[in-house]
Amino acid sequence: MNPLKQIICAGMVAALMPAFAAETPNSAEQLLDRLQSAIKAKDTNALVALVNCQGISDRMKSLILPMMADMPNHEIASMKLLPLPEKYQSTYEVNGIRYRPNVPPVGLIDVQFVKSENAVQSMQVPYGKSRDGFWIPGTLEEKITGAGSTEALARAKLEKAKAAFQAQPESVSQKDEYGRTPLNQAVCKGDKDIVELLLTYNVDINAGDNSGRTALHWAADTGQVEVMKLLLAKKASVDAKSNAGWTPLHEAAYMGKTEAAALLLANQAEVNAKANNGQTSLHLAALHGYTEMVALLIANKAEINVQDDKKQTPLGAALDTNSLPKYLLPTALPGKKSAADLLRQAETGSAPK
Repeated sequence: MNPLKQIICAGMVAALMPAFAAETPNSAEQLLDRLQSAIKAKDTNALVALVNCQGISDRMKSLILPMMADMPNHEIASMKLLPLPEKYQSTYEVNGIRYRPNVPPVGLIDVQFVKSENAVQSMQVPYGKSRDGFWIPGTLEEKITGAGSTEALARAKLEKAKAAFQAQPESVSQKDEYGRTPLNQAVCKGDKDIVELLLTYNVDINAGDNSGRTALHWAADTGQVEVMKLLLAKKASVDAKSNAGWTPLHEAAYMGKTEAAALLLANQAEVNAKANNGQTSLHLAALHGYTEMVALLIANKAEINVQDDKKQTPLGAALDTNSLPKYLLPTALPGKKSAADLLRQAETGSAPK
């Protein structure tokens, strides 16, 4: 995960819930202890309570959901506090928007997830100190105006990238510490101009990052349909699998990006592809109550009665009220009911085909 994604991910969850009554950690060690306890207990609400929500915009809501919901589902190898690197960058400007933490970072929490029997995956989360204690910072958005307008910045950024790649052509394939190529980074930042530029080079369009996600995974996750079209035109693998066994269609289904899913299916994506835990895209759509996504997948011949490793069918996922964080249930329940109705109709052959 690149630093911008980290600070955005930390901040986005803050807009989802009110502050909790629990006392703010008064030391970095106490913050680390609470984070460890929340992950061990699979308590998403407790995780959210560690994030400072001061000034966070509603626009930031959707991007944090997968990370916060997924963190407790992984085995932790270790967690420790690290000093803030000397050249750590906490403020970013992307497409005319400045992103900065609402609590000044003072260090990092290094989380080592068990990836396989002989490997771990690292994620570093910044933490900061405010007047009332230690927090995982939220992320503020500020529109840049005047000489730094969106169009001017985009042009300047594109010209700078062109010059950099021309000077060092090999840099188009260099990966950062999270395993992301410049192409993957550009997609994650929603920078279509840089994506188009990179596709003029001989880049590995299917290169995965440390999580195994390709550029198409990230584009599907964020619903960047125009970027997806660019990638697919360059023969991006429509069924590439991440380390968790997710295809781009899984990503789109999990996030409710129906237009992105429709594009993948139009490009022959395997609708019944299974993740490592046996879940299909229909499981994920049903679990979150994405009715339009469920209807789309059914119409594209998704298997209705397929079981995951826990013997749960998509209908079971739609009826499941225990696998989503409590704060998501109020908004998800109506959709889950409608999704369940669609799946029951499909079982009897009365749903639209």
